[in-house]
Amino acid sequence: MEEKKTFSQKIFALQWLWGPLGIVISCAIGIGAVVYLLRNVIFRDGLAPGSDVPSFAHTTKVILDYLIANHRFPPIDLSWYAGFELQAAPPMVYWYLGIIYLITQNLELSTRILHLLALVIIFMVMFLVMKKEKAPTLNALIAALVFTFIPENMMSIQSWTKLIALFLLPVLFYFANQILKNPQNQLKNIALIAVAMGLTVYSHPMNAVVYAISLVLYGIIYSFLDQKMEFRRIFLVILGLGLGIVLASSYLLPFIFQPPGESFSRAALWEYSSIVNPEQVFQLKSTISLLGGWLVILIIPFITLFRTRNPKITALYLTGIIVMLIAFAYVYLPLGAIFPFKLSYSYVWIYITCFTLAYVFGMAVPFGPIGKLSHYFGRLALGILLAVLFYFQIYQTPSFLTLSSQSSLPSEIKLAKYIDNFSNQGRIFQSHYPLGKLSWSLWLFSGKTEVEGHYYGVSRAGKEIALMNDAIHNQYPEYVLKKLRNFNIRYFIANQILLGKLRDPRTGDFIGQKIVKKIEEAGWQMQYEINLYEDLNSAKKSIDRLYYLDNPSTYVQPVEGEILAIGKYGPTLAAAASPLKINILEANSIYLDDYDLDFLKRFKVIFLYGFGYRNKDQAEQIAKDYVRSGGKLIIELFGVENSKLEENPEFLGVTGNPIKITSPLTIETKEDVRNLLPATFELPGEIMDIRSDAILSYNPMKEWNALEYLNLDQSLARFSSEDDFYSILGYKNVGESKVFFVGANIFYHLYNTHDPKELELVSRLIRNLAGSSDLVNNHKSLSDQDFRAEEEKLNNEYWRFKVSSKTDRLALISLAYSPNWRVYVDSKPVRVYQAENLMVVKLPAGEHKLEIKYQKSVIKILSTAISILTFVFLISLVLYNQYIKAKQAKKTRSL
Repeated sequence: MEEKKTFSQKIFALQWLWGPLGIVISCAIGIGAVVYLLRNVIFRDGLAPGSDVPSFAHTTKVILDYLIANHRFPPIDLSWYAGFELQAAPPMVYWYLGIIYLITQNLELSTRILHLLALVIIFMVMFLVMKKEKAPTLNALIAALVFTFIPENMMSIQSWTKLIALFLLPVLFYFANQILKNPQNQLKNIALIAVAMGLTVYSHPMNAVVYAISLVLYGIIYSFLDQKMEFRRIFLVILGLGLGIVLASSYLLPFIFQPPGESFSRAALWEYSSIVNPEQVFQLKSTISLLGGWLVILIIPFITLFRTRNPKITALYLTGIIVMLIAFAYVYLPLGAIFPFKLSYSYVWIYITCFTLAYVFGMAVPFGPIGKLSHYFGRLALGILLAVLFYFQIYQTPSFLTLSSQSSLPSEIKLAKYIDNFSNQGRIFQSHYPLGKLSWSLWLFSGKTEVEGHYYGVSRAGKEIALMNDAIHNQYPEYVLKKLRNFNIRYFIANQILLGKLRDPRTGDFIGQKIVKKIEEAGWQMQYEINLYEDLNSAKKSIDRLYYLDNPSTYVQPVEGEILAIGKYGPTLAAAASPLKINILEANSIYLDDYDLDFLKRFKVIFLYGFGYRNKDQAEQIAKDYVRSGGKLIIELFGVENSKLEENPEFLGVTGNPIKITSPLTIETKEDVRNLLPATFELPGEIMDIRSDAILSYNPMKEWNALEYLNLDQSLARFSSEDDFYSILGYKNVGESKVFFVGANIFYHLYNTHDPKELELVSRLIRNLAGSSDLVNNHKSLSDQDFRAEEEKLNNEYWRFKVSSKTDRLALISLAYSPNWRVYVDSKPVRVYQAENLMVVKLPAGEHKLEIKYQKSVIKILSTAISILTFVFLISLVLYNQYIKAKQAKKTRSL
């Protein structure tokens, strides 16, 4: 006799109804939760919140406006960083935001829509992947909610490049599983995982590296736990991920072979060697909180290890734990400079752990089909409890909830419009990070270009801004003025950091006042002062001052300096020597043999400091020829890029011997240099910017790495603890001239100490210690008749000037260097030299037409072709897979 079913059992037996209805209800819950949590963003004016959102909006508008006007994409963003090269920016975010912007024609609304859509897509992708993984609808809903709203993931709405890459993670995991477990459709799955990986690279390469490593790790663990799985299938996963990376060649190859530059500060390097302290323990607790709280961390092992006995879930759980330990090692152990750590922020690794928590929690909780109404209400109560738990976690993330949704403060717009009243087309520079959203406001409302922006690490000029900030912190205002001249800065905004917060950690003095005073002495006049929060009637204050230099704008300038520094430490020397009122030109290639003799002979003095060579014999011959032509050569072999076959650096027959100094040493000097070095060499300290709001710290050094020299023809100074063979200052005869070698890393010592004797040593070295009374003066004033440059056309891919010069000279073009720029004088190509991260060319006497054109490099053309061919190959894999599948089906039917 058939058992009589209750009413609730009959209702829940209608699977044709409850399956689709459950999916609809789940989607409505997820979308409703996103709308509710973002309600203050979606329904208010202004940009969506987020530290990087203004820069994404800015660049999207630049790209779309240029595309509409010129029917092609712009190669650079002229308004930032002296010409930010757009091929260095991950493109996916601009595709998404650009499409929305084209539809809405409202940039601020577009950012808020993207905020909403991104979280909705993350929820929907995770939900659908869980359903494809055969999870019950309620399990899929829980997993999708956890993955979307776990605080670490939700915080990513501040940085869309990582947010967009986030919803590709479940897709990659799904296709990796299909390859590992399902022998069917392998070619199709390889192609699909490749497409997903390629899109991840286009979104954010850091995410792609972390995802790939984690998926391979997961596959290896899975193969050990499940004996039925063939280990060789892991290589198919690796093949798919590799094809995805090749698919992204159009973005990756130019980035790798034409690197835009780095701007890591010494503070970042210091973090790599940090040790655990109480503040880090607090950060550890905060990180665990962002992972969903201690409760979830404790529940997951129980569910995974004692209830499921599922190899796949256990493998994923173990992968999440290992990756979390990797993230902690990045922050709390000295592993930050080791691959692949240096390629990613620590929290990118945490995304894998977040996915692990969501997936395992969704799959491991025993939610099967609902057979009784009581089960339904019980699970509904559990769902409410989970919602409360994660809402509480989000609520405990105040940095998300308190983000301003204002695109620009009214006072920021007022400042930008004030600048717009000036006709001078020189650039704007903001004095110190953090800049907030002012960068975007300035360009949009002032019509002027600027040097600062948000793409700090992928801009060639970003390094220059980092150097300027270091010079401000170490009180070298003359060096800052040099950079302002090079960048054609006419509008200098001194913000609250420079005007108030910036203090010398040793004395407590406000060091920003020194640079402000020098700026005023150099001709900048204060025009405008504003509290950025005055229109909001807020007690919060942020005073900005605008200084204006009433000189004509010029993007082509004569190179007045007669001193060149070649090597990665050239900026350190240039800053340290700047109190001498000299202008040292910084050559950005560290290789001496990258510069021809004709170029080098235009300088009276050349410093080699942290330099290298591509061919040692050729570099030494260039050095000898330069000295024989009358030039003065000064060499510091510390940090030299010497051959791997050489144990110690050696150049022109002089060998550097590495030493570590851990305590003060006495210096013995010859009579000629008696007053040019301190009697005792003390270990200095470094001033570091340890936080984004310019909190400076002073860190005394415990050891000093340096060199002393062997085989000099004449030693002028040595440490008294050493024998007569070693020297820290002396010269080598080259023909009739002397090449001076400076050891002990004295130039960096000078940079940190401002030692007056060491500064005089630099001055005497420039005069070659030979009694010449004239110090090379780099600030000669040129009349309008000596050199003129008249702007005729400036846009994102073509500049044209009419220039005239009385003599042959070097000219500096105030445009961020890129190998893709080509320069022509009277329609004839000329060689471009990279200096100051800008461009220098030889300009003959007379009147000329100077043209600068941006042309696609061979690498860019080749990489784009590789991406297209890879995409065609992946489509072929899918089609061939379908052909094989159809052929097998036909064969089966015939049987």
